[in-house]
Amino acid sequence: MKLGATHVFWAVLSAVVFFAAVVTAVPEVKAITSTGGSAALTFLKAANEKPELAKAGSLTAQTAQMVECDDLLGSAFAISAGPAALRNVAEACLQRADRVLLSSPTFSAAHLVRSSALHQLAEPAKAVESLRRAQVLAPNEGWQAARRLRLAFAIAEGDSSTLPQTASLDASVVLQDHRYRALLAELYIRKPERRAWLSGAVEHGTARDRRDFLRLVKEISVDGGGA
Repeated sequence: MKLGATHVFWAVLSAVVFFAAVVTAVPEVKAITSTGGSAALTFLKAANEKPELAKAGSLTAQTAQMVECDDLLGSAFAISAGPAALRNVAEACLQRADRVLLSSPTFSAAHLVRSSALHQLAEPAKAVESLRRAQVLAPNEGWQAARRLRLAFAIAEGDSSTLPQTASLDASVVLQDHRYRALLAELYIRKPERRAWLSGAVEHGTARDRRDFLRLVKEISVDGGGA
């Protein structure tokens, strides 16, 4: 059976499209797993060189990469790593976030990572500004609100008067979201200097949300999560 010119054309086009999809997918997969696995290994390698974060084109890959960066910068390894390793990771994540923002300036997760990186690079004013932009762009996204709240507490560590203004709004969102509400209880247990602030934030919630918050505080205390 002979194939006509039209059939040959579509067959060739299909092959080209498939090949292009595979070529495009390779850097996307690489971007999603760009830091090479565990946080410990990433920081170990970063002691000698800056991590290379692959270009991520799709929204899925960019989001995964920003989440990975935020996880790294907020991990226990970021606290225990040497200054060179922490700087290398923070600079790599900052550069990647800035590149993403060149094409997607309203991508809130990139502003979040930018804030986290600037915090680790000892640029608190710039970190707070990026945190504010992240909040404005995604005010009601529970998972981002939880990450922003955690970061706000880190930025204001040791100073009870300088919680970024985004914290109040994010605390309200987190309180209403049963998936992330435990974060407020954990902060209440682990940050005794912030308990008055957290109590005030919780008071604005519904009776049900307040009861659930108190239940979580008790559970975490029993489980040994107390300060």
